[in-house]
Amino acid sequence: MKKSLIIIVLLIATVCLIPLNIANAYVYINDPWNPSDPNDEVNLYEIFNQTFGQSLTSSDQLFSLYGLADSLDDWWLTVNQGGVVKFTVRYAGFDQELGIQPFNGSYQTLVTNIPWGQQNTTATITSPGKFAFVENASGNVWYSADTLNPNQDGVDHFKAFDVTGLYNSTFNQNVSQAWLIAFEDYPGGGDHDYNDLVALVIEVEPTLINLSSFTAKANNGRVKLAWITESEIDNVGFNLYRAESESGEFSKINAALIPANGSSTQGAAYEFPDTNVQNRKTYYYKLEDIDLNGNSSTHGPVSATPRWLYGFVK
Repeated sequence: MKKSLIIIVLLIATVCLIPLNIANAYVYINDPWNPSDPNDEVNLYEIFNQTFGQSLTSSDQLFSLYGLADSLDDWWLTVNQGGVVKFTVRYAGFDQELGIQPFNGSYQTLVTNIPWGQQNTTATITSPGKFAFVENASGNVWYSADTLNPNQDGVDHFKAFDVTGLYNSTFNQNVSQAWLIAFEDYPGGGDHDYNDLVALVIEVEPTLINLSSFTAKANNGRVKLAWITESEIDNVGFNLYRAESESGEFSKINAALIPANGSSTQGAAYEFPDTNVQNRKTYYYKLEDIDLNGNSSTHGPVSATPRWLYGFVK
């Protein structure tokens, strides 16, 4: 099955493309600090060293060895909808938020309220097409695409680094692309350290699920979730997640993994009733499939608003 999400770095003035497929990508916001001293700021090259077990001595060395030209990292492109983006937050400034701004479309939050400390959260890039990465740091909003920055201060607030080989050797994996992206979130370039929000974006093979539909049907005091697969390879089951807003925190609603019933040559139909809902309130749902190796893909979101007049699900 083809990967469900492709990100391509676009040149501003040329037609050269660098493909980056991050279907079901794991993204680690990896800006560590000294827990005993919250004011102990860590340099970008130190973040890089801690992530990959390297011993660089300056950020200039990092830029020289792995830095991508500024003209290559402004715009990214999602070709197909889908793909899970997972975050492990280790350090960030106050009230950090990471999102994307589609070239034609509305801003989409990936993760918000990033605290100082560790957390695990997931987000899905759901807007296909060209987009820019966005960081919001206490109201200072910066884009990977320089032309979108509201304060044209002449400083590039976004940097990207090609770390594919390092990722594969460090984590004993074989991803086709891996990038470190970094933001500088102060007007005028601040201290030019690019350690205010740092994320590692990697490609991971998606699970081999061919999903033909995923729907949410509202009823009286419940929502019927239904999905149909055309084929399933090495699939062990599904999880369902619910949130009260499209960009909100999604929580699992099934107590146990929903077993897979399909095969490599035949799909299956599934249904799940969500009864822990209130009428006249809109809910958003995502579907996760998990394979034998623990890899997962997320689909959706879909939404429904239960109402009394809809009647009960039979």
